[in-house]
Amino acid sequence: MKHKKAMAEGNGEVPEEPMKIDGSSDVERTEDYHKLIEYGLDEKVAAKLDEIYKTGKLAHADLDERALDALKFLESNLEHVSNKSAYLCGVMKTYRQKSRAGAGGCASSGGAGATPPAAQPAKGPDEEKIKQILDRTGYTLDVTTGQRKYGGPPPGWEGPPPGSGCEVFCGKIPKDMFEDELIPLFEQCGAIWDLRLMMDPMTGTNRGYAFVTFTNRDAAQQAVHKLDNYEIKPGKTLKINISVPNLRLFVGNIPKSKGKEEILEEFGKLTGKKIGVTISFNNHRLFVGYIPKNRDRDDLLEEFSKHAPGLVEVIIYSSPDDKKKNRGFCFLEYECGAATL
Repeated sequence: MKHKKAMAEGNGEVPEEPMKIDGSSDVERTEDYHKLIEYGLDEKVAAKLDEIYKTGKLAHADLDERALDALKFLESNLEHVSNKSAYLCGVMKTYRQKSRAGAGGCASSGGAGATPPAAQPAKGPDEEKIKQILDRTGYTLDVTTGQRKYGGPPPGWEGPPPGSGCEVFCGKIPKDMFEDELIPLFEQCGAIWDLRLMMDPMTGTNRGYAFVTFTNRDAAQQAVHKLDNYEIKPGKTLKINISVPNLRLFVGNIPKSKGKEEILEEFGKLTGKKIGVTISFNNHRLFVGYIPKNRDRDDLLEEFSKHAPGLVEVIIYSSPDDKKKNRGFCFLEYECGAATL
């Protein structure tokens, strides 16, 4: 097909001669513009993409068929996006979700004649401040649809990456804030290894939390001491605590003839570290979700023991931003042969 041939040609290294579009003598377009049109993209999208091609931030060879199929619009800053095809596919997926949600809202609120309110694009970070930070630190900023990751390692860093106790969880971040405001704040506590701001692709704003890894534990402790309950905006305070890693990994489909010692030996070879193995025989562990977050282990143990005998343990995990609350789920451990719910 013609568009297949056009894509193949666009992935080559042959220099392109600028071409003028009929009826627009003051605008020059590259050969790739016509390839995009031939592939079926809207003229406005192809023109915008062609402008980005000219900046050198994106090349036609960076886009595969998935991305080209997804590009029916374009309103994304790709400057800090390393995997552009994956990012653009994610943007298009979000666009489709928004479209479906908008259509559903119209049907339920006003019928066929209703028009959904125009979504206002979220205000992004100050790009000039971002550039100054990156120039000053030598770090990079990698943007995906789900997160914005600023990080090093720092120039000249030698040795392993920071270990346990060096990362803090930062919650209750105002949704319209970005790393251009967060980085200078956390730098007051020590050298940053990386900062991961979680993003909501549906709104373009952050999800209200981030993870900040420092180069040492003292800096992380300083962040908790100095920034927990810090008023970052009028009436808006941050919640900071040391991030507790989840060290438990579930592994399924192992041979049923394997014992604990054999599994321990096998996985020990892969990790190179001492590990613990707990085997749940015959599915004696039960997952329970949507539990009240204010219930502790003893409350749950008492409650579930009323409904099924043989309950020996309730495993819960604390919420990262409030240690007094659980995460909304638990695991129930039963004796061998005990009845479950």
